[in-house]
Amino acid sequence: CAALESNLLGSELFGHEKGAFTGAVARLAGRFELACDGTLFLDEIGDADLAVQARLLRVLESRTYERLGSSESLKTNARILAATNMDLPAAIQAGKFREDLYHRLNVVSIHVPPLRERPGDVPGFLDFFAAQFAADIKTRPIRFAPDAVDVLTRYDWPGNVRELRNLVERTVVLADSQEVHADDLLDMFPSLRNLAPSRNPASSPPSQNLWDMEKAALERALAECGGNLSQAARKLGIARHHMRYRIRKFKIDAAPRSAAP
Repeated sequence: CAALESNLLGSELFGHEKGAFTGAVARLAGRFELACDGTLFLDEIGDADLAVQARLLRVLESRTYERLGSSESLKTNARILAATNMDLPAAIQAGKFREDLYHRLNVVSIHVPPLRERPGDVPGFLDFFAAQFAADIKTRPIRFAPDAVDVLTRYDWPGNVRELRNLVERTVVLADSQEVHADDLLDMFPSLRNLAPSRNPASSPPSQNLWDMEKAALERALAECGGNLSQAARKLGIARHHMRYRIRKFKIDAAPRSAAP
């Protein structure tokens, strides 16, 4: 409902006759007609124009409607499901949503909390989207290692499930191996850096995070290999192109130098 302006949404829902408006070159069956004996899902109902809301109320009350450009009444028995991320009672107070339509729709209400309030769902979403994207590009699905799942479970997901889906898609494209670890995520998504797994204080200074440790390991390998990228990459067990990427990311001076004794 948010994607179409009022006239187009009305045409999409109720259909139109040929010549009903400029560009209506043929009769179009609307969604209420197509969903007869089935279910019609109205997403982002809170963004529907007030004029469309009035027509929706009439359909819900009388189960009848007309195509745009027609006076013939049609009947529908479509079951209606509606969703919104808007606070509808507040929208009613602001005059942006009809109170009578709200009460007509609000027969059974299901509140879905944001993803940050249900971190236990994150691993399932990761597996689902990884399998989906793998099927799309005909490859094996990536697997998120426990340390990566831990980082993503603790993230607050301001973009909700859409953000998680985009993260998985980007990871599928950029990952160097089938198993994705926390440090791989930090390479691709610097915004996750503050969620890096904590380290044992006995093995590293408390103030040193995973980002600093990785940079130090790269600099040490380059110094030991006299600045030779191929040798340093082999020493670290990563591909040469991945080594170049990390050097750019950390802004490391990779000029050749004498090997350390």
